[in-house]
Amino acid sequence: SLYFVLAGAMAKFQYLKIALAFLLVLIGAKMILHDVYHFPHWLSLSLIAGILAAGVITSLIATRNAAPATAEPNAGDS
Repeated sequence: SLYFVLAGAMAKFQYLKIALAFLLVLIGAKMILHDVYHFPHWLSLSLIAGILAAGVITSLIATRNAAPATAEPNAGDS
């Protein structure tokens, strides 16, 4: 259900798809290594939160940096 919440935010956060891809790789690796090593719950939750936060923060920084670049050509036209 968390995926459906994040799917609505895909348009606003351009790097969220990449963060979700890393998250799926992490979950897959964790499932494969389950018989070999048991990851603590706090580590899994920390990695999930960190990956999602990195995707959102990177998207916000990229959007903020892209906004002045698109505003510059319009300012000279006036």
